[in-house]
Amino acid sequence: MKLIVFIFSFFLCQTIFSQNRIYKDLPKNPEPGKCYVRCMDKNEEQTNWKEVDCDVLEYRKLDLEFYENSGVLTEKDKKYLKNRMLEFINEGVAIEIASHFDSNESSVINMFKSVEAGVTISDYLYSIGVDSSQIVVSGYGDKKPKRKCPEHVNCAAEIYKKNTRIEYRIINTSN
Repeated sequence: MKLIVFIFSFFLCQTIFSQNRIYKDLPKNPEPGKCYVRCMDKNEEQTNWKEVDCDVLEYRKLDLEFYENSGVLTEKDKKYLKNRMLEFINEGVAIEIASHFDSNESSVINMFKSVEAGVTISDYLYSIGVDSSQIVVSGYGDKKPKRKCPEHVNCAAEIYKKNTRIEYRIINTSN
């Protein structure tokens, strides 16, 4: 019985001490309502904590027309992407392009169209000189809707349109 109590106590202490190590490495004097990030540098070393605008950690919508144009980026789309994305990319950040596609078709088709849209955008960004290490494409298909439809029910076109979107967020900074 004493052996069981000893083993239990040992593992309890290890858990408590290992959790303290996690909290010991937080930013110095963090302020409530502020956001902090720490990334890996090129040598796979952790960088110092850096305060960032909390908004950049959230997904932001890209206002593109190409979903209505058979998946072809219009000149307006290209200009918008160049102006919007290069603003961040030139600062050395990596960006996730999160593509969502929702229709009354199967989830497999929605996923395919979602990935295809994300790749279309990343291909354009590569063509204007963006390094491939700065872009991550995530296709979500119909897995993260803004508005859900009841199962086995075709929803109104407005709901599918709201769920079909392309967003981006900053996922890494090198500064």
